[in-house]
Amino acid sequence: MTQFLGSISTNHDKLIWRTWAPPRCKFFAWLAFQNRLWTSDCLQKHGCPNQQVCPLCHSADESAIHLLAHCRYSLRVWNAVRTWTGGNLPSTSQWGNLRSTNHWWRAIGTTPGLPAKAVRSLTILVAWEIWKERNARIFDRRHNTTEALIGKIKEEARLWCAAGAKKNFVRSFLPPLLEA
Repeated sequence: MTQFLGSISTNHDKLIWRTWAPPRCKFFAWLAFQNRLWTSDCLQKHGCPNQQVCPLCHSADESAIHLLAHCRYSLRVWNAVRTWTGGNLPSTSQWGNLRSTNHWWRAIGTTPGLPAKAVRSLTILVAWEIWKERNARIFDRRHNTTEALIGKIKEEARLWCAAGAKKNFVRSFLPPLLEA
């Protein structure tokens, strides 16, 4: 028992590990939740070369919270996903007040009135695709429009459903999932 003395209890199991996401996406979410993504601010702290400016909006310094919740490009993606799901995601209007990925992730994952596991799974999916878009811009010099990224998110959601999340993911949360 003394080995756990002073340990911190978390709700990572509910927010991240018990979702319908693949393991690599859960690991990414766990890193994001702890603000451990290798964004420009983290690279700079370690003395590594970086571009400093967000590769998605080119208007602010890059950090995990900016990339996932404050970036203009990311907000367009989140709002499009919210529209696609019939409003079954929290509104992005309050996200400007959130100053860490931990607080942002908790705010989304504990929204009353929405199916928690589905919201958490979709949050991981969208955040994962935004991260992949960021990396494609930096490493491959490929840029997708918001609409193209939404298409990728929809296709990935279909694949997650085909892999086993379909019954609950579609029925409880995403009726338009099977639509174009």
